[in-house]
Amino acid sequence: MSLITSSPRKRGSSRWLRFLDSRPEGGKGPLPLLGGNDVLGFLLLLVLLPSLAFAADRTPKPSIVIDKPGKCVSDVETMRREHPDMLKHQRDQTMHKGIRTPRFSLNGCVECHASTKTGSVLGDQGFCQSCHAYAGVKLDCFECHAAGPKLAAGTDRGAKP
Repeated sequence: MSLITSSPRKRGSSRWLRFLDSRPEGGKGPLPLLGGNDVLGFLLLLVLLPSLAFAADRTPKPSIVIDKPGKCVSDVETMRREHPDMLKHQRDQTMHKGIRTPRFSLNGCVECHASTKTGSVLGDQGFCQSCHAYAGVKLDCFECHAAGPKLAAGTDRGAKP
């Protein structure tokens, strides 16, 4: 049978204990007042903190202009939160199972949200790109897909289908 013995902790052997020893009456009194540098730092923090709160106003908000208003497939909050999942689900249904439904198709989104000026959802004022740039999220859908609605038969912008 082994006896484990431990030596008692020596008062002041750790940072916490040294702090307690520095308090009046051996750690039983009130905390010591802040030193001069600590007060200056605290006051500086109080002055600068409100200015940091206003820094958020300097970030440009995304440009959300819907030229063709109407009923979307879901409410705004749901679309902001879940549109990537909806598009990925639609992609999986189409690519893996061959099921094509227009409700959550990327083409349907582009048809409504493309700018009437540029004919695209991309660009600084584009519906998709402005939000994705604001959120810092890579927008890679349009590396393969068209960023504008399909053109009417007989019109040509020089793009291949």
